[in-house]
Amino acid sequence: MDSSMLKELKYPDLQRLAKRNNIPANLKRDVLVERLSKVIEPGIPYVMKSIM
Repeated sequence: MDSSMLKELKYPDLQRLAKRNNIPANLKRDVLVERLSKVIEPGIPYVMKSIM
């Protein structure tokens, strides 16, 4: 999953992913995308399934 895919997610979904990756979930959307893109490797398809 790259940053362009993360940008398409809704804010609550970004928050869920952040919590699962030990990132504070109350950050601004842009900061969440930036931090998540550093910890989530590109092209991992199961990430989308795990937040639903």
